[in-house]
Amino acid sequence: MKVIKDKQKMNQYIEEFKIQNIFSKDITEFMDLVKYEKGEVICMTNIEMEYFYLFVEGKVKIYTLLENGKSLLLRFYEPLKFIGDLEYTYSNRIAKTNVESMMDSYLIRISYENIDKYCFDDSIFLRNICNSLAYKLDFLSNSSSINLLYSVEKRLAAYLVSVTEEESRFIQEMQTKKIGYSDFMVEKGL
Repeated sequence: MKVIKDKQKMNQYIEEFKIQNIFSKDITEFMDLVKYEKGEVICMTNIEMEYFYLFVEGKVKIYTLLENGKSLLLRFYEPLKFIGDLEYTYSNRIAKTNVESMMDSYLIRISYENIDKYCFDDSIFLRNICNSLAYKLDFLSNSSSINLLYSVEKRLAAYLVSVTEEESRFIQEMQTKKIGYSDFMVEKGL
């Protein structure tokens, strides 16, 4: 992870995503632009987080590790998404999932200390947190339903249709994990 000291680039993201509308107060002085390279972990399950993130460029994957050692891909994020919103609602700020950069990715971070100090009673910010959490709940609920109700073939077909050519090259190794198919099953044509 590298802190990017380019105010113009950060202001470009703030304008592009209208980040000033997420808060009722101007807290840009407490924001840092950071870059995570491909493969770098932004947060890890059961590790305390120090920052709330606004994901503004790149692609990250959200996954969890199961007790049997396998990883379960929950989803990919594209901008603009919050990272650390669920953890903000807990007092201990322990990460609930792993977040890993899949390509060079830029995030705007704000320390939880400053979020607590300047946004704890900010109704606009809290409403945005609620919207983000509701979206995540709805997405995971729908994903779980699809995984339970549809065959592997239908899930694979829907997934392949939803992925652009660029994304398919980028996440080819992830396809089988997302739909619950093992590499062995793919090799055997099952």
